[in-house]
Amino acid sequence: MTRTPIYALGLVFLGIGFIIGGVAVFPHAGENAYEHSVERVNESTVPAESEVLAYENLSTAGRTVFRKAVNSPAGRYTAYGEENAAPEFRYSDEETTYYVEYESEYYLLRTLSGSSLGVDRVVQSLLVLFGILAVGAGSYRYWTTDFAE
Repeated sequence: MTRTPIYALGLVFLGIGFIIGGVAVFPHAGENAYEHSVERVNESTVPAESEVLAYENLSTAGRTVFRKAVNSPAGRYTAYGEENAAPEFRYSDEETTYYVEYESEYYLLRTLSGSSLGVDRVVQSLLVLFGILAVGAGSYRYWTTDFAE
């Protein structure tokens, strides 16, 4: 009668799951989040002292984040990493508002910056580390155990 190496293979698959999970759950670990939300407004609600930005005059990154927020069902878009943030917008822990004219419509754009303080990077690293250890332990048990009785 032979025993099946199910526990060793189970440990390997569990480890692979930890590794994939760590990468899939935290795809932007350690990167700053630049949040954008838009809502359409009437031109009459735009304060007279507010500068209205023309969509055409925005940078490529500015047009991209604005368009993605407008096209989102929730009116929100988050860009990750400083290279994806629009240089003309101010990002901080307090909301900043802008008015943008786009396709003859007026929009209120709000920007905000968020940071995970590195917690997501730590959790991701731990998941990957546990995954590597589990794969190593399972592989070791599989190759060094005599499964025949």
